[in-house]
Amino acid sequence: MKNEVFEAFNSGRLDVPGKVIGFDDISWTKHPTFEGVELKHIVKADETNGACMIM
Repeated sequence: MKNEVFEAFNSGRLDVPGKVIGFDDISWTKHPTFEGVELKHIVKADETNGACMIM
């Protein structure tokens, strides 16, 4: 299986007003319930004041 989409997201970035967040700078977090699953929290509520609009 090719990981092209995964690699594109893993090396991408998020541009938000006032800063750029490189996805490679975001650490992986172990899922609290599913062993072996890890997540990257790209958009967090504390960074958006609880508001997020995906377009």
